[in-house]
Amino acid sequence: LLLLHAFMMCVAFVILLPVSLMLSIAKSPLHTPIHVVFLSVVALALAPGIVYKSRAPDLYPNNVHSKSGWVLVVLVALHFVSSIFKTLLSWALAKPADNASPSSQQYAAVGASDESEGLYSSEFGYHYTDTEHGAREYVLDTDDDLEKLRLRHHPLSVEYKVQRYIANKLQPLRRALARLPHRLLSNLHTLTCVSFALLDRPMIIFGFFQITSGIITATGIGRSNRVFGMLAHIIKGSVFVWIGILTFGRLLGAFANLGWAWNLRPPVPRARQSLGARFFQCSMEMVESGLIFFYGTTNVFLEHLGNRDGKWSHKDLQHASIAFMYIGGGLCGILFESKTIRSLFNAQVPMPSIRRKSTASHQQPTNADPRAAEPTQYGFSYNPFPLFTIFWTGILMSQHHQATELSTKIHMQWGYLLASGAIFRAITYLVMYLSPPLSYHPSRPMTEALVSFCLIAGGVVFMSSNEETVESILYYGLDGMFTMNITIGCTALFMSWIMILMALKGWASKR
Repeated sequence: LLLLHAFMMCVAFVILLPVSLMLSIAKSPLHTPIHVVFLSVVALALAPGIVYKSRAPDLYPNNVHSKSGWVLVVLVALHFVSSIFKTLLSWALAKPADNASPSSQQYAAVGASDESEGLYSSEFGYHYTDTEHGAREYVLDTDDDLEKLRLRHHPLSVEYKVQRYIANKLQPLRRALARLPHRLLSNLHTLTCVSFALLDRPMIIFGFFQITSGIITATGIGRSNRVFGMLAHIIKGSVFVWIGILTFGRLLGAFANLGWAWNLRPPVPRARQSLGARFFQCSMEMVESGLIFFYGTTNVFLEHLGNRDGKWSHKDLQHASIAFMYIGGGLCGILFESKTIRSLFNAQVPMPSIRRKSTASHQQPTNADPRAAEPTQYGFSYNPFPLFTIFWTGILMSQHHQATELSTKIHMQWGYLLASGAIFRAITYLVMYLSPPLSYHPSRPMTEALVSFCLIAGGVVFMSSNEETVESILYYGLDGMFTMNITIGCTALFMSWIMILMALKGWASKR
């Protein structure tokens, strides 16, 4: 029963939820049936877990997994309800004349991530205007957008059939909502959009936390004061895993609208930007530096809390010094990304009195003197401090003395992986510095695939290097390469799954 529960939850959160999320980002109507299947699998997975808990003794009292599991179920339900009402309120706010036909554009996928910009806004170039009667009217920007919309709403397309079925089922509820005052509908629509955005993509993080806590509970590690050392390894390793996932996503073209896919940020009008694009006006290096700074400030004393006698040892001081490196490196990275700080660095450069005009990537002088122009590299971020921090984390921890030879070897493995990832990122910066991106399309530097592989694999080995896991490896007579071999193989498979998901999103977007 326990294995069945774990298997079904992994299917739900590793396979179905990412597929549903990719279809939601692509604004595909197929998102809805996949999301319903995801909810069904989660509901079915609860049954064997409840039966097992009622029959088996409680071998791990007060574990987090059981409590957080019910919280996750509530969040999944809220996510689905908010997706339905977000779309219903969008329909209710649309122009009444446009709502008469089931084949009109208001029948978007339930829960599609339109970010309140209008149905299919980012894909088809919609913008909306408020009519004199207080209703919203959606307008297509180009004839190409209209042609794409017609293809999607062809009577033989799967998307059209799904849209029409959903619309017919929810038509009575939409009409009831349409009778409410426009101001109330608008406020409710904003509320549901915000709640859906807060739950949609972070749901993957919630699922990752639940799976990780399930493994910890099933293996019985992290009891009493050992929980702090275990948490330190799990949290830090998870951070590197997710940075590796984001890095691989950037390589495949994710976040290109933010300029994070090694490309120039497209000049999208603010009216057509998603809520996320409006919020993240910074570079990816700024996000990485901010996370490093936050990571350092919150992990100064975590390893020390696991000491049985409560005294500070030399190992505690080593861990604290690494946290200080994260604080300093993160703060340097944040300051380095600040346009104000960088302009102050150039304050002593004598410049002729010239007029300047702004371009999409950087500023150029209007006069003919090329020496007064800002370098092309100014239009792209080459922040060395995130890779500096990761590199020295790997080097320092690879030489970190442990209680057993096996533990030292495992620490050396993930330390070298992280250091290798930082070296490959430095090569990426070197290539980009010599040839800065000049296109809105993703550059896809091949070294970033190696960066993401090293970070994901290093993070997983980092998580498995906690004291109790190492003791279990010793108990079963396994060697130090066991975790390394398993991690390398699983990382390669996981990266192939990410590529499939990104390809699925592209296919759904073109549909």
